[in-house]
Order: sequence, then structure tokens, then C-alpha cells
Amino acid sequence: MPDKLEYVWGQFQDKASEEIRSPLIGPKKSTALRLVTGNGVDMKNKVTDLESGPEFISLLDVVQKTFLAEGYHSGERSFWEWALRTFLRRSKFYINLGEGTHLEAKELISSLTEAFRRKIRNVTYLAPMEFVRFSGNPIVFRHFTIRSYSWKELDQLLQNSVNEVFYPSTYLRIKDLGNLAQYSFIVVTETESTERLGHLGHGLADVGKVNIKFSLYPPLEMALKELTLVDWEAEWLEPTTSPDSEWEQWERFEIPFVIRVTDDLLAQPDHRLDLSNLATTSYYSYNAETGEPEEDEGPDVRISLGTEQTKEFEAYVRKIDKLIQVVEAAGPSWSFFDRALSFLVKAFFTYDLEQLLWHIVALEGVLGEKGAGVTNRLIRRVSSILGKSDTERKQIRAQFVKLYDFRSQLVHGAEFEKQIWEGHLREARNLTRKVMVWFLHYLENIHGQIPADEKPPDYPRREELLLLLDIEAGTRNRLAKPLALIPAEFPYVASWLD
Repeated sequence: MPDKLEYVWGQFQDKASEEIRSPLIGPKKSTALRLVTGNGVDMKNKVTDLESGPEFISLLDVVQKTFLAEGYHSGERSFWEWALRTFLRRSKFYINLGEGTHLEAKELISSLTEAFRRKIRNVTYLAPMEFVRFSGNPIVFRHFTIRSYSWKELDQLLQNSVNEVFYPSTYLRIKDLGNLAQYSFIVVTETESTERLGHLGHGLADVGKVNIKFSLYPPLEMALKELTLVDWEAEWLEPTTSPDSEWEQWERFEIPFVIRVTDDLLAQPDHRLDLSNLATTSYYSYNAETGEPEEDEGPDVRISLGTEQTKEFEAYVRKIDKLIQVVEAAGPSWSFFDRALSFLVKAFFTYDLEQLLWHIVALEGVLGEKGAGVTNRLIRRVSSILGKSDTERKQIRAQFVKLYDFRSQLVHGAEFEKQIWEGHLREARNLTRKVMVWFLHYLENIHGQIPADEKPPDYPRREELLLLLDIEAGTRNRLAKPLALIPAEFPYVASWLD
């Protein structure tokens, strides 16, 4: 069959060269391919005719017989036809012919074979970050990278020349690519199974199931969990912050959309971007030739990190990631914190009263529990964590009680007795973020006390961690030494009964 595939491919490539290779485009240049509208339509028409001809039909027959026998793909002829057409487009077979590029048949057959045989594909997610600008590129972390791209890099990454002709709904003009090149992107790459031809993505047993997700972009959630723990109003990030006002919202980045790109040549591009929703601001620059001021638009940047600030940001996220690895090592024992962190992500990208609600939910995820007096315990725990003195603890209790009352009025449908301001959302964010970071350090400290050779490690449960937190400082100090010395079988110690 390989010889047969090579033969029919050769016939198809010869026919395609004859039909498509024409002076559609001038001499190949270093800039990205740009077909004028008429030529793009002309190529699409030629490809449509070509894929209705006997050479394509023969190639389709052999491709289906060759790879159907291997058992991974199945399905009717229409599935295979769709996949083969997608490969010919996304492999740039037609575009390269139109450019006059020399094509090696053996390399193309090898690429075709690999495309139909592969079971795992790489998927890259690119999320532009609005309102923030970094000075380093790239910034590489364990789960993700923050980086910017030139418009040419985006053009190549998104296969824009292919999209222009065959997938116009995903095509981006050079101006659009230039706009995107002004943003930093959160970049996450993961692997997933390729789509099997003739197989539905989900079985009947999955119909009606509700999947739990805490953000619009689940593949980015690990990156977002770490980034939402950053204090985006910290002095080392934004040294010119004004004093807090009750009407003033807190600063953060935003993700307007996510671009998904896969290296699976049997899958069509699925990014359809509406750049009109990007937040922009007007600015003036001077024309180099005329010296006259010109108005232009660019990204709305509210948090600008210089070189040193970017380094501090990178160091802080690495510290957070190290703390999170401790939680990951504990597995199910401390999975409650990961869930609470997911609620923080939810709060980070939510607005208005729902934002306050999700921040309180995140706090309850680490400090709350069932039973009578839960609200008072939550208030006491928050204030004891964040307050250094009795005066500070009293202030924090009053602040949190006010926020919790708003939450209760919202949940229970009561009338709001006081005006809610943007500053209250800022307070909820600051309290929750600080408690979450404190709890990470708390867990790391507990983890460090567990002997390295203890298998499996005996991690304290959530209720035990909270019990330790509730003990008064004096009592905790007095009990520390006796607790370290009591026998493991305490309180029943047989020798004490003699």
C-alpha cells in the first residue's frame, strides 16, 4: 500500500502543479504572503475543481484504505474527505504551489502519514493580557510563559496566509496582527488526543453532565491561580498608586479572549477573534517627516512594569509556584486549598457584587466550616491572621463584618442597608488575597515539619489546621513542648494504667 500511496500522490501533485502553479503571486519575498482578493478567490476555485477530479478521488481512496486498516480512525467517506482536504490546506501544499515553491513528494507523503497516524497533538493557548505591560521577554514559569510576539511571528504561528484563502473568518489583517503584537500573552502548551475520524467526542454516558470550571479558559487555570495571587497594586509594581478611595476599583489585568492553535494538520483552525473589544486609549505621536502631532490608538496600559519591577514580579510568581508545589505534593489531603484558589480566580475576573461574593466564597474555602458559630469563627480567623495588634484585629473584624453582611444580604435576597462602593470590592480582594498567601506559607511550614522519610506522609486534615489556628497564642506556646513529648498512642497509654 505505501507504493500505491506514493503513486497516487505523485499523480495528484502533478495535476495540482499544473492547475495551481501560475503567476498568482509575484516573486517570493521575505514578508508574509498576501493574496489580493481576486487571486485568493481564483485559488479557491482551482482547488475546488481539483478536489472534484479523478486524481483527488484516487488519492482519497488509497488514504482511506491505508489508514482505516490501522484501526484508529473509522467512519464514512465524508470524514476522510474532510480530513484530507484540511491536510492539504494546513500543510500549505496549495499555498506553496501558488508561490512556486519546490515541493518534495516524499516529505509531503511522510507528513500526510504522520498526520493520519498521530494520536497525540500539541495545543497552544495564547491569552493577551490587557492593562499590563512587562519589560522582559519571555518570562518562563513552570506551567506557562508570558511573552510578546512580533506581527510576523503571529502571522506564521496562526498560519494567516492559509487562513486568508481557505478560512477567511479566522484571517487577521496586518494591522490587526500589529495591534496584537503590542500585548504580552500568557502562553500555555498542553497535549491532548487527536480527534478520531468517525468517532463522536463524547459517549451517551456523558450527555447532560455538568463540568465544573471556574474560569472561561480551563487550560489557563493553573497559570491564573498563580497570577491572581499577585498584588497588582503593590508598590513594587505600581509606585504611583493613589490612596484608596471608597469609589475606586482595584487594578488588575484582563483576558479579552484566548487563541487556540494546534499542530494537528487534520484539524481546522478554530480561532475567530473580535479585536473590537480590546480596550484602547488615544495618544499623540509626532510624524517624523512633517513634525506634526498625530493621534493614534494603542493598548490601555494601567500597570507598567519596568525592568526591575518585571524581575520582582518574576521572583514573586516563582515563590508562589514553589508554595503551590507543596500543596500539590500533599495530594487530596490539601485539595481544599486548590478549590479555594479556583474561587479566587473566579472572583478575579468577575465584576460588581458577584466579585464580592466569590471572594468571600474563596475565604470560606480555606477558613470556613460547618456548624454553629461558623460566621464568628471566620471573622476571628481572618482578623487573627491579618492583624498584628488588638487594635488592628479590631479594625479588620469591623471591615470583614461589613463585607460579610453585604454577602449575606445578597445571598438571602435582603435589602441592602448601606451603599456598596467599588472600594468594598477592593477590600474584599485585599483581605482574601492576603489570607490565601498566608495559608500557603502555613501549609509550607507544616509540610516542612513532616519527616522526609515518612511514607506516606501524614498530613494534617483541614479541620486540624483550623483547630491549630484557633488556639490562643499563649495556650499554643505552653502546649508546644508537651505535645512534642507525649507518646504516640496518647491518650490510651497502657504503662500509665499500671
